[in-house]
Amino acid sequence: MVGFIGAGKMAQAMCKGIVRSGILRAEQIMASDPDGRVLTCWEAMGTRTTQCNRTIVENSDIIVMAVKPNMTLPAGSRVVRLMSNTPALVQYGATVFSRGPHTLPSDGDLVQNLMSTFGLCEEMAEKHLDAVTGLSGSGPAYMFMCLEALSDGGVKMGLPRETAMRLAAQTMIGSAKMVLESGIHPGELKDSVCSPSGSTMSGVFDLEKSGFRFALINAVQTASKRAYEIGLIENYDTASEATYASKNIAVSSIQPPHPLVTPSNQRSGSRQRVRRGRSRHHRHSTAV
Repeated sequence: MVGFIGAGKMAQAMCKGIVRSGILRAEQIMASDPDGRVLTCWEAMGTRTTQCNRTIVENSDIIVMAVKPNMTLPAGSRVVRLMSNTPALVQYGATVFSRGPHTLPSDGDLVQNLMSTFGLCEEMAEKHLDAVTGLSGSGPAYMFMCLEALSDGGVKMGLPRETAMRLAAQTMIGSAKMVLESGIHPGELKDSVCSPSGSTMSGVFDLEKSGFRFALINAVQTASKRAYEIGLIENYDTASEATYASKNIAVSSIQPPHPLVTPSNQRSGSRQRVRRGRSRHHRHSTAV
């Protein structure tokens, strides 16, 4: 049984991916949330629901803590921290996880299998999760801005709004697939589109002149720094519960008998963590 404490959109995306993959049936998943209206979405998927978190803890093999980390987990808990993003809602998420010091060797494989059901999933060291937040966690917002601007450009040049939006979105999807499936550097792929003295090169020149690349690089840097600052603030707020040497924060007052999984960075609907232990980061956690 997989139990979700917190049943918002990111938790729903995880549940849908797991069920669609066939790893678990809907009836093998349970969710708790104080908002009964949210739980109706889970009931429609065929999952079990409750408004009691203790019921989740007592009946689950894996606990997904899809809530903001204003809780305390017992020291020594097995925790895997996750950062995902909103495209998980359409099964195209990008997730990075980091195992805590008390996890078992099999916990990483378990999390990898679960999180891969709704997109890309990779393991990295905890120290990289702020940068992951700035890139893929916040990245959908940057991409939506690019998509909107491209479609606006099409409208400015006479295209119907809906057509311009579809063309821009499909162009973005296709370009991303070329990078992922070909393994060719995006700079090389860009060069292959730019004919000498052609229209594309003229457009690229204007983007370079406007600081397009610098703006994106700086956005990732700024968002990463802010993620780090938020982690420090939360660490300060829970200083009495923090173990600074390991940079872990206990996040549950209930002793879980099994691993915990918690989505991190709930504020932007993107970060998740699977965890038993303590962490300064504002991430969802999955106890495994």
